[in-house]
Amino acid sequence: MRNVVYLSKKAEKGLRLAPPQVQQKAALWKKLVEAQGLRNSMLIKGFHDEPLKGERKGQRSVRLNLQWRAIYETRIDSLGQEKIELVEVLEVTPHKY
Repeated sequence: MRNVVYLSKKAEKGLRLAPPQVQQKAALWKKLVEAQGLRNSMLIKGFHDEPLKGERKGQRSVRLNLQWRAIYETRIDSLGQEKIELVEVLEVTPHKY
């Protein structure tokens, strides 16, 4: 199965506004997901990958630092015989405390 990470326009804008270290960690997470798959990236505790609740049920978040989060959804598509796990990053935003 091939893994593809796609950033929405809202996520790209949020990432441009984020500090450089957050941008670097987001790039690292994207490379990790595409190379090893989403399941393996969930096992890395530093990202604190977790399901969301309430209005965002069905979405997940990954921590890019103490404040910044990437919110994403996943789905499986087929391209001929090949299955593709598509990870769509909906937004990159500072967490509200």
